[in-house]
Amino acid sequence: MWAALGLIFIALTGWLCLSVVNESNDKNIHPHYKKTHRRKRKVIHDATIDYAQIKNLMDARLNNHLSDSQMLNLPTKVGSILILALVERQLLKVSIGLILIWAASSKKAGLADELLSCIGVLYEELDSESKCEMMPLFFSPAMDNNESIYVGKVACRDAAFSLFEKLLDRDGLSVEILKQEYLSAHKYHYLLPLHEKFSYET
Repeated sequence: MWAALGLIFIALTGWLCLSVVNESNDKNIHPHYKKTHRRKRKVIHDATIDYAQIKNLMDARLNNHLSDSQMLNLPTKVGSILILALVERQLLKVSIGLILIWAASSKKAGLADELLSCIGVLYEELDSESKCEMMPLFFSPAMDNNESIYVGKVACRDAAFSLFEKLLDRDGLSVEILKQEYLSAHKYHYLLPLHEKFSYET
């Protein structure tokens, strides 16, 4: 199944070139807790995964050094996690945009239009079967609560999600179905956020 997903997202990754700097994590197969402003978030590491390899493959893809055929010939697990990492870069770009817009709009004048413009770029890029890729902007990776690991400020998350729901309503899409589609598409969702693990590797 990941091969089909790869074809969907290959075209979407070329415009991303955002570098994200994060705190180092304690590399350990046993999960530990990292403090966030709202709660303690479990960060899961898997010693069977070579995160440096995934990071190198992602960089190669973004620099056009990894072809479509090479991506599709990767081992299933590696390919699945690579796709998850590439999608995460899209989410990081959007989430940083949302946070900056929210912080800059002291009077919130025209805020809705700016937030909608920010999420709308990715939303319109994705076809109807791929809208589920945006769900981690508004929900946990496991889709079991509304605590996004990418948009930590609750008011910003809620405002953006309200606009996202309007887009879904316009297109006749269901939040609950998109959650199910996301979990079905990404077997390794529990590894998110991957960019924090990449920061450790570097």
